[in-house]
Amino acid sequence: QPEDYDDIMNSLEKVFTLKAGANAPEDFYSLQTASISAWTLLSTLLPSSRALESLESHLDLFENLLEAANVDLRIATGEALAVLYESGYDHDEDAVTDLVDILIPRLQELSKDSHKYRSKKDRKEQKSSFRDILKTVEEGDEYYEKVGFSKRETLEITSWAMKKQYDHICKVLASGMNLHLSENELIRSIFGLGAPMPSLSEMQSSRPSKHERQHANQMAFKWRTQTRGKNRDKRSAVV
Repeated sequence: QPEDYDDIMNSLEKVFTLKAGANAPEDFYSLQTASISAWTLLSTLLPSSRALESLESHLDLFENLLEAANVDLRIATGEALAVLYESGYDHDEDAVTDLVDILIPRLQELSKDSHKYRSKKDRKEQKSSFRDILKTVEEGDEYYEKVGFSKRETLEITSWAMKKQYDHICKVLASGMNLHLSENELIRSIFGLGAPMPSLSEMQSSRPSKHERQHANQMAFKWRTQTRGKNRDKRSAVV
């Protein structure tokens, strides 16, 4: 419930603000990544004024986390920054831009990272993510992605907040995501897809049967014959 958001976000924040030791295990970074990702998800539900305040109070923390040794934590931090920037921008464009300017050089470095001590997979994932983040934070472009989930429908993701919600729901529903996007009214309402479309089998079953079509044609023919007969009778009477 909305009244619980602050308590939950404060609890999550205590996890991703912990400083990693020199030999921190991978599980530690995984926990921090999960906590800041969940924190960001709840941030998508906050008003834009709160997003600006949150960005201002967490800027130094984000700057430190962007230097983290773990690629997933760096990317999750970048996404948190993008979500808050996007929402705060709607409240005060100049203020949010001034705040984020200090991080632009670091975001540019991460979008071009070529350090050989990082794996090729990590470098590719990081560069792709931070290029998208930079398009929003530096160039002011809205996030956009099109997801096809059935032969007849697609989902257009038009913001970082929407992307964060989609990513989290995907993790929960896994391979069932496309089915839920097609048929689950709650999931469809979250993404503004409206009521579920009727299935092809329902559409086919709603078509009249051959017997029904024949009967309708016979009735129409009978009506036309009777109508023409009445008109002929009227013409005969006039003559």
